[in-house]
Amino acid sequence: MKSILIIAMLAIAVNADIIFLNEDAKAKCPKWVCSSTVSDKDGACLKGEGKMTETRTITVNKCSSGNACNSEGDVFSDNKIDGKCKAQDKPTDPKHYLYPGEEATKAEQCLGVTYFKDDGTRVDKAADADGDFADNKCVGSKKDKKCVSNSSCIVGLYCKKTAATDAEGVCADLLAKDAVCTASKECKDNLFCHGKDTKKCIDAFSLAKGTELFFPEGEVALYGNFVCASGEVNSGKCVDKKYDSDAHKEVLDSGLVKCDYKSKCKYNYWTSDKDKTAAPEEDCNCGLNGDGFGYCPFATNDDKVTSARGSKIISIYKETFLANGRHTEAKTQQSLKAAKGKTLTCLAQYANSMYAGAGTCFKNEDCTEISSGFINFSLFALVTFFFALFF
Repeated sequence: MKSILIIAMLAIAVNADIIFLNEDAKAKCPKWVCSSTVSDKDGACLKGEGKMTETRTITVNKCSSGNACNSEGDVFSDNKIDGKCKAQDKPTDPKHYLYPGEEATKAEQCLGVTYFKDDGTRVDKAADADGDFADNKCVGSKKDKKCVSNSSCIVGLYCKKTAATDAEGVCADLLAKDAVCTASKECKDNLFCHGKDTKKCIDAFSLAKGTELFFPEGEVALYGNFVCASGEVNSGKCVDKKYDSDAHKEVLDSGLVKCDYKSKCKYNYWTSDKDKTAAPEEDCNCGLNGDGFGYCPFATNDDKVTSARGSKIISIYKETFLANGRHTEAKTQQSLKAAKGKTLTCLAQYANSMYAGAGTCFKNEDCTEISSGFINFSLFALVTFFFALFF
């Protein structure tokens, strides 16, 4: 997020003497104020006033249904912001995102794939073409039928080939825990392919800190965080990520560490209870609160963070993303039937310290798995210059 450090130096000449005032004045996080007003089209939704070195206030009005906040400028500056509610374009239905065997309501939701009918007839569909659709599901190769890739097969199956270079294989059941594998997409939900010599399907979040990772080629970046008990990986090993205790001596019970605007937050990676290395520094997050507080991004494995939210976040991931009931090519993606409060939007907010103590206008009634105030994107869409959520 953008930031400006304003160094205000005022020179006043008095009897040929020069006096410098406000030298090295420091910018501070703005204060967010929630208005009770709900604005219609062209009504005010985001108003920024004041200097960053003094008291900058951002006033927020929710937009009424069918409208979204439209604004330009940088809230982290001395510029005045005057956002208006504008009519939202009607969202278009997504196309070509469902795999064979997944429930659908029309063919254009289904991916175009190559698959084989029960009689062995091959059907070739371009990826950007509508897939075949029958009985409220996208159509693909059934068990023991031919396939050219995992995408050919229906949910619960993968394309088993004698050799990786084979043009065709046969759709087979996904592999159970401890079965020998060559790729994680061969394994059932909540299982990943891992091992130094012989690779087997192992449980998610099951590897202790300090464990070296041995995935099939190219999979560490995709799945490393899902096999480490900590959810953190560094230099090919499972690690715990904690606040640097020398730099941050006070951690609130909620797992939050207060910080100043533009300051750096410090962390360490731990491979054992004794061995640590410095982790990359991260910028202080200005919170969406009325006090102007900033908070460090959460240290995933700090004891208080784990107690307050870390364990719950991992539990939601296992339930909603890793046991998602979807096609193996959608491994780790959100369930199509994600429970209220367990969507990607809520998870991104649970893991982001900027939402701690947010005002009532940011409250999302859906996100109740972890107590806090969270923005409701369906009612209030803030400007694109500001938000980039993560997990």
